[in-house]
Amino acid sequence: MGAALSSDEKYLVFEIESHGREPELNHFSKELNEFKWVSKSVHRLGPDGVAYYGGAPAELIALVLSLTANLLAIAKILAERVSNGKDSLIRIDGKEVRLKGKWKAEEIADIINVVAKRVDKKEAFEKIAQIKSEKIEEAKKELSDVGGFISQYERLVKTFKKLSEKGTEQKKKHAEYKKKLIELKAQADYLNSLISFLQQKND
Repeated sequence: MGAALSSDEKYLVFEIESHGREPELNHFSKELNEFKWVSKSVHRLGPDGVAYYGGAPAELIALVLSLTANLLAIAKILAERVSNGKDSLIRIDGKEVRLKGKWKAEEIADIINVVAKRVDKKEAFEKIAQIKSEKIEEAKKELSDVGGFISQYERLVKTFKKLSEKGTEQKKKHAEYKKKLIELKAQADYLNSLISFLQQKND
C-alpha cells in the first residue's frame, strides 16, 4: 500500500472478505490488482491432495485504503461478483455489511461512503495497522487451540493404527481420526498463511 500517498487527501479504510472456490477467488483477486493501495491474499481452506469439484474452498481477505475517487471502481467489481451469485462481506470500523443479491455499484459505494469515516494518511495507516494487529492476535489464539487438537489427534491416529489390525470398528475409527487430523493441519496451514500475510509491511 502506497508510498505516494498524499497527506492532504482523505482516505477510506475497509476490509473485504469473500469465500468461494480457489480459482474463482484468484480471478476476483486479480481484478483488484489495478488499485495501488489494496493488500490482499487468497487462502486455501481445504487440505491439499483432496479432489474438489470446481476447485478447493478458499477465503479472500483484502484490506483497502482507498481514495473516494477509486471507491466506485472497486464497488463495480464487488457488484459484478454478487450479481453472479457470490457474496462478499465488507467490514468498516467494526460494522459488517454482507452483500448478496443484486446491487448497483453506486449503492455499494454509497454504503461505504456513509459508514466509513474519511481520514488523513496517518490515521489511515493506523487503522490498517490496528485491523492487522487484532486479526493476528485472533489467528494466533486459534492456532494455539488447533495445535492442541492436532497433538490429540496424532496420538489417536497412532493408537488406532495399531488397533485397526484387530477389527473393523477400530479401522473405521482410525480412518475417521486421520481425516480429522488432515483437516486440522490444513486449518493450521491456513492460519499460519494468514498471519504471514497480515505481518507484511505496508509499501
